[in-house]
Amino acid sequence: MNNKTTVRLMVRSEDFKKHQELFFGANDQHEYEGFVILVYFDVLYGCLNFELSLQESNIPYDKSWGNGVMFIHGCEYCRILPSGCVYVCEDLGMSEIMVDKIMSKTNEIGTSGFNDNEGKEDPIIGWSTQEEILKEIRLNK
Repeated sequence: MNNKTTVRLMVRSEDFKKHQELFFGANDQHEYEGFVILVYFDVLYGCLNFELSLQESNIPYDKSWGNGVMFIHGCEYCRILPSGCVYVCEDLGMSEIMVDKIMSKTNEIGTSGFNDNEGKEDPIIGWSTQEEILKEIRLNK
């Protein structure tokens, strides 16, 4: 049985540079307009085992993984709310190449072009809104 998959993790370049020690073991890395995409191969059950560290460090991210024998593909989104609380949402069954689609759209229209509510009943905070929230949190510290 193969319970390993490929995982793609997208974080802001600023967070990646500030916390590089958290992003160990990537097999591939790309940078696009303020974001770093990390690709990890052969990840057991799609769990990188450092997601909690990212959340505890208030690092928002998008993570996607492919199917395994005992699990389906999906996406996980981590966002920082205006209150400073961390919000994590998992979408099982989403396209396993969701991050690739996000990057394709980013290249076409830029990060400010994302509609935070596009196609979602429970909307995930878009990256442009997330950036505004993080700036506001920094100003209020």
